[in-house]
Amino acid sequence: MNFDPGYWSDNENLAPVDVFEQKLKRKESFFFDVDDFASIIDYYLDFASIDMARLALKHAVELHPGSVAFSIREARIQAITNNTQQALSILSQAENLEPYNPEIIRVKANILSQMEKYQEAIDEYKKLVGDDDPEEVYSNIAFEYQNMDQHEYAIHYLKKVLAINPEDDNTLFELAFCYEACGKIKESAEYFKAYLKEDPLSSIAWFNLGVAYSTLEQLDDALEAFDFCIALEPDHASAHFNKATVLSNQGKYHQAIQAYKESMNLEIPNAITLHYLAECYEKAEDYDSAVRYYMKALEVNEEFTDSMAGLASVFYETESYEKALAYIQRAIVDNDHNSDYMLLYADISKAMNDYSTAVKYFEKALPWFDHAADIYMDLAETASLRDRKISSGIKILKKAAAQHPTDAAIHYRLSFYLLTDNQREEGLRQLKTALKIDPDKLFEFVELGSDVQDDPEVLMLIHKARTLH
Repeated sequence: MNFDPGYWSDNENLAPVDVFEQKLKRKESFFFDVDDFASIIDYYLDFASIDMARLALKHAVELHPGSVAFSIREARIQAITNNTQQALSILSQAENLEPYNPEIIRVKANILSQMEKYQEAIDEYKKLVGDDDPEEVYSNIAFEYQNMDQHEYAIHYLKKVLAINPEDDNTLFELAFCYEACGKIKESAEYFKAYLKEDPLSSIAWFNLGVAYSTLEQLDDALEAFDFCIALEPDHASAHFNKATVLSNQGKYHQAIQAYKESMNLEIPNAITLHYLAECYEKAEDYDSAVRYYMKALEVNEEFTDSMAGLASVFYETESYEKALAYIQRAIVDNDHNSDYMLLYADISKAMNDYSTAVKYFEKALPWFDHAADIYMDLAETASLRDRKISSGIKILKKAAAQHPTDAAIHYRLSFYLLTDNQREEGLRQLKTALKIDPDKLFEFVELGSDVQDDPEVLMLIHKARTLH
């Protein structure tokens, strides 16, 4: 049987256990029928009192030798103590006596699952499809498919569970998880939309729909779904949290802050919530509050490197570079594969004129980005400052242009560097390329500021490109 604390809270169900323990304590003789003994053993197994389960089983077998009910419970004891092969052997003998006993099948399936033989467990559960508790059977089959990461099959059986019991909240959550696990987010949204037509008052369905819309980046729809969930269940902390995340993604930082705080009023604040709240304050440029909440996150979890990096970011923005350096160094020691940390470390080092370290971390970050035009340009500038010669930057930008031939910003920057280095012909050629790719990004060239922009040929190329555009 499956563990159900509610079952044992009933005094009537506990009565045989109480009598059994009293008789043992007084060393009195006793007699229980098979069902009562089975209930006593189940109680001890459910509460992991293995020694007492064995003692009860010993007395049960002495009074009722040959009972299949006790073979099943002996198999459960063997499985709990990791003697799974012995457990299966006992069940095999029991099956010879009662081939269609559903309890044998359930216990056997459970043991096979414990042994990670999930398909064999499923085959056993499928024998019970016509049993009197199909909801549990379908739920168990779905669970085994999830164990095998075959989430689409799990979805099929979870829907069967919901067809029997539409208000099973746990199954609704499992279904949403499976849709996400197999990447069927649109299907998830469609399912929960259809579900809500039948049950518009399901806060769980509104929540799951909101999560699906968030993943699909349909932020307005997600916000509406979370608002419906909160209207139905004001104390739903996760709905407030997810609503806050949506608002933050929409750039509505002050509203997001209020939503995060509401979620923290409903449950003990964790480091992640405190961190996201701090991020909102940082993006809203309330740096004092950002520092306060990043610190609170670290009080909850002193190893939370994202908040260390968050503090480094705030101190970098406020030009407190020594503090910024201290925190990013702490963060990167514990998580040296985080590309965002690498970039921040590089930016801080550059601001502190430590160009060698900055170059090192820009270079380390590059492989982590599919398109890294901005990083290449930062790297080129920093390498030029480190070596005190613009040719170092030109070399880097030529490599970047070869890897990203259609990125106008890189060609504009390379053109500027070449013209500054008196490599006039190549500089003009790069400027032509950049203007051809995207004349609207000319600001990438103009904002660099230099006498090269007053060059007659440069002005002519720019004028011609603007006229054609």
